[in-house]
Amino acid sequence: MASELKKMWGIYRETGIFVAACQHGLILWLADMIESGELAKYLLAITAKILEHLGDKNILAYDIGCTFDGTLSHSLLANLAKEQSLHCCVNAFHGTAHNAACQSRYHPDIIPGMGLEDLETLERTFSTSNQVAAVTQYASTLHRHQFINLHFRQWDEDKYMNIAKMVYNNYQQALDITHEDSPAITEAAVVLSVDPNNFEAWEKEQAEYFTLSSQEPEEIVLAITYVELLQDLRSTESSYSNVASHFMSVAPVDFINVSSTRDDQYARELSKTHKAETSRHIMAERREHILRDIVEMEVRMGVTARWQPQDKKYIETLKYIAERKYHRCLDDLQRLVIS
Repeated sequence: MASELKKMWGIYRETGIFVAACQHGLILWLADMIESGELAKYLLAITAKILEHLGDKNILAYDIGCTFDGTLSHSLLANLAKEQSLHCCVNAFHGTAHNAACQSRYHPDIIPGMGLEDLETLERTFSTSNQVAAVTQYASTLHRHQFINLHFRQWDEDKYMNIAKMVYNNYQQALDITHEDSPAITEAAVVLSVDPNNFEAWEKEQAEYFTLSSQEPEEIVLAITYVELLQDLRSTESSYSNVASHFMSVAPVDFINVSSTRDDQYARELSKTHKAETSRHIMAERREHILRDIVEMEVRMGVTARWQPQDKKYIETLKYIAERKYHRCLDDLQRLVIS
């Protein structure tokens, strides 16, 4: 979503609520978002409550839990979160829009003990609480809080009444999956001649691979930067030739008789000449700047002869750039389809 579409109308002081719920759907804490969207400070406040009241070994799921994990590690709560083994992750549905390296570490499907939880509890919570907005939109602060509190108290009572049924259904579903899928996995392992005991090791190897593969080797990064600079230089030199030719075409030929022309015509010609000279000067500076960057890259890479478009290394780097761009477009398309 474009950033301008995320901006809230300035006439509202409270732009929404930030909610934390347990896996059963019961509301733990909620906070007003004041003149802002979903900022990290709200989740940090919720995290402080979790660490204070819920003890050790908890899992905190958030749409961008992977990013928040880094935020938390640089906050004042970092040491306490580490002591209490607080684990951040993404929600099951939103997580599928993240890259493979993220999913191999933060998706609930790979976290031991998560079971069948999709961690999308608040999506279902907000599907009903959005109806409260109609009666709180223009209410006073007191009445707004009363309506919200009334709604979520009823919500908690309904959820508490159905907890036993929900736990039973989840348990029954887990038994059914274990009963039906275990033979299928065993059969597939036989057909593929693999050992099921290796599955966990393969999962760890996959996570390590994605972590390492997301970091391009330095020599490749340098080659990409170098080729892109060469392309910029070629484009800039072409533009410089064009503006230089234009400058020569608008510059006066007869400097002796130029003062005899009319003042208005002289002013127009002078303006055109100044604009052309400015464009030529800007392109010349840009060309010199790119040339300096290219020379620095050549010194760093140990390049003795400047790469040409017909050189093997140049062609291979261009191919890598095109393939990388293609794969990134596929990743973006996948995220758009899922979201």
